[in-house]
Amino acid sequence: MLNGKVPDGDRTVMNEILSIFKRREASYDKLLIQTALVKEDDNWKNVFTKLVPLSKEYAVEDKVLDYGGFRVASIKADASDLCTIIEQLVREGRLQIKGCPEVLFDGNFAERKGTYIPSYDDVFELGWPANFYNFSPATGFQGRFPRDPLLVVEKPSFPDGSTAIKSIIEIDLTRRDAYIGHILILLPNYRAKIVELRIGPKESTIEVLPKEVAKQDIIGKLYCAREQETVIEDVLFSDERQVVHTGFVPHSLYFYLLNREDGELIDEREISFWWLGRPLPKDVTIEIAGEDVQQLITRGESDKVEFKTRVGKDRELDEFIESVVAFANSSGGVILVGIDDNANIVGITEEKLDDRVSKILRSHCDPPIQPEMSIHSLDDKRILMIQVKEGSNKPYMFRDKGIYVRAGATDRIATRAEVDEFYKKRA
Repeated sequence: MLNGKVPDGDRTVMNEILSIFKRREASYDKLLIQTALVKEDDNWKNVFTKLVPLSKEYAVEDKVLDYGGFRVASIKADASDLCTIIEQLVREGRLQIKGCPEVLFDGNFAERKGTYIPSYDDVFELGWPANFYNFSPATGFQGRFPRDPLLVVEKPSFPDGSTAIKSIIEIDLTRRDAYIGHILILLPNYRAKIVELRIGPKESTIEVLPKEVAKQDIIGKLYCAREQETVIEDVLFSDERQVVHTGFVPHSLYFYLLNREDGELIDEREISFWWLGRPLPKDVTIEIAGEDVQQLITRGESDKVEFKTRVGKDRELDEFIESVVAFANSSGGVILVGIDDNANIVGITEEKLDDRVSKILRSHCDPPIQPEMSIHSLDDKRILMIQVKEGSNKPYMFRDKGIYVRAGATDRIATRAEVDEFYKKRA
């Protein structure tokens, strides 16, 4: 570091990063460097830097915006440059990126061991599992993005530095302010990944995508449990999609994808039911069993559960669409049609209600929302269960009515700040 001494913990983590890089080097083609630097008191400081080795199919265009005392860039380099950058950072206390001013940087790895990020991660959205390392700044070495407008005749204009960073580097530091001044290192594992996990009352279907290994060279480790019932099973992939017979919908499920040759963890899913407070990954679907529907009714309405007596007309229909839109704009939820506000099972009599609901949502929701629907029988009465997953194309709008979000057990119109946040995430 700047005092010439490298702490043992930092040396250990650096060697771990270099070792992982060496094992995966054949998978990497270019290094994506995304950085924002600011000049303060004649010294350049790091506002945010992220280093990610990419495989060959990624096409990356260099983008460098220089506003004098503030520079934001997304550039590519040789993958092997990662090792040089990290060694300079840890051993010499300097961040040197091509085309950018040198930055003196004193800090330490925030953790003494890297974090493993699964492929569904929605913070960095790599789309592949990765090892994650965070080199955090010492006091005085953290740069801050400009709060004033960035106005240069020949450059794009931005209202402030955070907006420029969001546009070029695709991270919102107003929401991820814990990363301001930090240097993040992500090492994707392109061997394989989990594509979809569908959990049903009798069986679960697991789909994987092998990329750097053959499907026969990966193995799944499954553990699922429900009260006193458990299933522990190895999953072999003679095909990319495999079915595992469990006999029940688990209340918790853990699935780990390993390389059969060296036992390396490639990808994972750790799931508990989201109506108990934990959202599902977007690539996971649960087909809820009848006894679980009864449990939902017993628990009552919440931010994840809504009761509707029927999908009627006029105000009743509007309230139903509002709930669907609100769940899609929030973290998902379940609508039970045939249950009144007092949790009484009144049932439905309309045949093919699910078809009518699909048509309603196609004509009234923008973008379209396509929930999972199933009919269940409780107390000799039929109810329709509608599972609305958190949307990937927010905001969703009830046409001619507005954008709704979930607030506790009710739906409300989104505030201006909430709508702005939706569009910032899409920018």
